[in-house]
This record gives sequence, C-alpha cells and structure tokens, in this order.
Amino acid sequence: MHLFKLKDSWCFLPWMLFISWTSHHIRDGIRHGLWMCPFGKTSPLPFWLYVITTSSLPHICSFAMYLTGTRQLMSSKHGIHIDV
Repeated sequence: MHLFKLKDSWCFLPWMLFISWTSHHIRDGIRHGLWMCPFGKTSPLPFWLYVITTSSLPHICSFAMYLTGTRQLMSSKHGIHIDV
C-alpha cells in the first residue's frame, strides 16, 4: 500500500472481505446447505445457484460501492477506476 501510495485503501477492504466470506459460505452451501442462525440449515444449494451467485457478487458489490461513494473516493484520490 505504501509503494502505490494507497493510504486510504482500507475503504475497499470491507468489500473484499464481504465477497470472500460470502463466496466461501455459498461454496460450502453446495454440500452442507446454508446455516441461518435462528432458522437452522437449508438443503444443499444447486450448482447453478452457486455459479450465478458467485459470478454476480462483484457486480453487486460494485453497485453498493457506487451507492456508498467508495468508488468515487478511490477514483478521485488515487486515480484508480473501480468498475465491474
């Protein structure tokens, strides 16, 4: 981060953690199902739902970053264009 002068790059770290955490649990949901805290487990997810959800996560986060202003902050401060 210091080499590329990205001192404020922590602002997109939560988005990366969300994508990695969510895609990991969705992948595990193929075998075991998803665990919803008060409701219990679901049945295992179909493979097509896994593929669609995993491939759409970056687009959903990109849109959420647009709504919260994270994309504009990174573009204006550091010249990084974040767009999926």
